[in-house]
Amino acid sequence: MVERRRHDGIAARTAVDRMRASHTVK
Repeated sequence: MVERRRHDGIAARTAVDRMRASHTVK
């Protein structure tokens, strides 16, 4: 359970970073 929750957190963080990168590129 902990690992799964941790994975979700990483995925969310990656999504945020990706969105930020897109905005920066734009």
